Amino acid sequence: MKEIENAQTEIFTSKNFTTMETINFKYCTLTYYPEKLMVVYTALPNSGEQSDEDFKETTNQTNSLLEKYRPIRLLSDLSDFQFTVSIPLQIWSANESVPRVLKAGVKKSAIVIPNDLIVQLSIEQNADETPKNIADQYELEQRYFDDRQEAENWLMS
Repeated sequence: MKEIENAQTEIFTSKNFTTMETINFKYCTLTYYPEKLMVVYTALPNSGEQSDEDFKETTNQTNSLLEKYRPIRLLSDLSDFQFTVSIPLQIWSANESVPRVLKAGVKKSAIVIPNDLIVQLSIEQNADETPKNIADQYELEQRYFDDRQEAENWLMS
């Protein structure tokens, strides 16, 4: 895999000892919260400009970081996601990406869905493409939300 390109990494520590590492990509931002054992994927409004290859590369880079951090919680804030995931990409994601996420140790996944119905359907279909035996083997709990705070509250419960 290519090195992570065009990404900027920032590490923050606040007064209450909350440390986080943020990695900024062209179409998304990843933030790792070690105290919460959580990674937050935030889609950017320009995500609709990416190509299928951009989507695959960003997904692979995200998976590499999940494998590095090994969080048990994943919050995917797709409220600004503008990219329609085609059926071939849904199949690729189900067979190539999802197993990597699960093997990285993610046990709870919250997805904040976008308002765009077509994009929303492509996201839900993507989850449906995941082979049931893979999700069952790793005992993944996954829920969809309209609100990011509700999603985070559920992940931390």
